[in-house]
Amino acid sequence: MFPVWRLQLREARVAWQSGRYDEAIPLLTAESLRDFLPAKELARDVAGKMVERAGDRFARGDSVAGWHDLQQADRLGGQSEAINELRTQYADRVIGEARSYMLANQTAAAIALLDKLQRRGLCDERARLLRQVAQLMQEAERMELRGHFAEALAAVTRAAALAKPPLGRELGAERQATGKSTMDDLAARLSDEAKRLSERGNDCQRLTAEMHAALAAENWGAALTAADGLLAIAPQHAAAGQARRRAWKAVGMDVTQMYNQRRPAGYVSLALDKAAGHGGRRSTRPGSRSNEDDTVAGNEHPQRALLWIDAVGGFLVCMDDCVVLGQPSPGNVVAVPILADLSRRHAVIRRDAGAYVLEPLQHTRVDGREITGPHVLADNQLIQLGDNVRVRFSKPHALSATARLVIESHHKTQPSADAVLLMADSCVLGPSRHCHVRCRDWKRDIVVYRQNDRVLCRADEPLAIDGVQATGESEIQSGVRVEGEEFSFTWETIA
Repeated sequence: MFPVWRLQLREARVAWQSGRYDEAIPLLTAESLRDFLPAKELARDVAGKMVERAGDRFARGDSVAGWHDLQQADRLGGQSEAINELRTQYADRVIGEARSYMLANQTAAAIALLDKLQRRGLCDERARLLRQVAQLMQEAERMELRGHFAEALAAVTRAAALAKPPLGRELGAERQATGKSTMDDLAARLSDEAKRLSERGNDCQRLTAEMHAALAAENWGAALTAADGLLAIAPQHAAAGQARRRAWKAVGMDVTQMYNQRRPAGYVSLALDKAAGHGGRRSTRPGSRSNEDDTVAGNEHPQRALLWIDAVGGFLVCMDDCVVLGQPSPGNVVAVPILADLSRRHAVIRRDAGAYVLEPLQHTRVDGREITGPHVLADNQLIQLGDNVRVRFSKPHALSATARLVIESHHKTQPSADAVLLMADSCVLGPSRHCHVRCRDWKRDIVVYRQNDRVLCRADEPLAIDGVQATGESEIQSGVRVEGEEFSFTWETIA
């Protein structure tokens, strides 16, 4: 009669030969079996297979399962050299990915990767150095957004010094093998960034002086122009934001109270679809700035509506502060789906303190220049997505943060629309050039504006909702028709 341990060994061997390694591991690590030499030899073979499987899972991006396999291989023993080699390869891959994120100005994603490496106990000198550089880059980004360019430049200068240390501190093995340090290209990138920040700092000083001079002279138009220029390069510039609000108040042109000649006859509330979520974080096409996970946020359930204005056209209205542009596909909802040869998530436009920041996920150009990191959009700039999709960005109204996208390459959105409105606080419809939607035959403007989680309409004339006269504040559901003496439109929420 066979001893019990031989029966267990046979069972483990059958599981190993059948590729059922997870079944063999508990048997081989049991107290009753692991002290026998045949069991140790079989455990070493199973551990080798687990290391191979871990490598395959790391290559596919399934790091959690890969680390589980490595832990199991470590328990079995006999493959310490192969395990250490795979750990080193994993650390090299993560460091390379983190550096790619930093070169693309995605410092938060880089720090998250390096923190994960530290939790795995694989944070060597390269990873620690890279994380310090990423933290300084992130600090520079925060300072730049606020208009503190001197502080931003100081942070980038320190980061550049760390990225290109003295020769005695170079990561010697890599430099000897390749003639180039991991940090060399990042140091060059930081040097360019320092030059850019220096130029931006000079622009900021000039615009700040112009803004304060205009405020002192109560030249509100010049003050607003200078403030908008500052906010274009520093979206969180506190003084510029205050100056802008002061200019608006001084000239009495708050867009939600534009008509002060007589009391508006009625308000119409248009219900918003509140369903929103976050997700969708993987790039889908090669040839982009990176093929790793993109970490730029975007709504899986964007808040959108179709505004159909009779005798004018249809307009896709996006309500979120962050909208994704890309190709429509089953199971993947993007805010601005364009029927063209694009990735499912090609680029993101983010509204930040009244400014718009374009973040490329795939090949993107602005006014013919390729961008690889966040770019603050200016009025009337041309965005090119991929090889042939051209989108014109504009902010028609000086006192509204709402922007307009017009596809100039004749590609269609889904649903089809004449333009896309990135709606912030208000949207002006009317005959003037400054209106977000130009309605040439109208005699006066109509303002659609947001208030908390509702959308309201302000008109200088009585309104009818599905033929019923509206008085005061009236809420309507999606698809209801709003009419005035010389206009009519329908607002339809897109599920």
